[in-house]
Amino acid sequence: MAREPQHLRLAAALLLCGTITGCAGGGGAVHADRSKFPVSFSGSIPDSTGRALSLGNELEQVGTFETTSNSHGFIYSATTSAVDLSDEIDRQVVAAKGQGIARLELSVDHCALNFFFPLNHLPFWPGCASVTAKGAIVRLTPKQAGQ
Repeated sequence: MAREPQHLRLAAALLLCGTITGCAGGGGAVHADRSKFPVSFSGSIPDSTGRALSLGNELEQVGTFETTSNSHGFIYSATTSAVDLSDEIDRQVVAAKGQGIARLELSVDHCALNFFFPLNHLPFWPGCASVTAKGAIVRLTPKQAGQ
């Protein structure tokens, strides 16, 4: 039985590594600084005086906020795009007749663009990250609103 040349095994190993890895990806900032409503990672949001209002006490959940956006990167993610949640937060909070978002959670995952071998190794190939944001749309409880 003939043995495979050493360089063929090395080439096959490199090809295998290249198909399961890549350089494409995305990154950047996630912000909501243009939103008209307060947003918090905790279960509380501030009122107009800065006092913390808590979900389950002064606040009730009136809906669920959820959106997914992509952040793209070029030149091996040296240049990235930011994800602005402001417009989507405003749209969903108004639709639910809420007053803010509490318990915001962010998660990031790969996009399909990151898996096109061998293109994902090229600096001009766009990579991306899929950013999902979820949270509780809240408003003052009827008791608090009446005060």
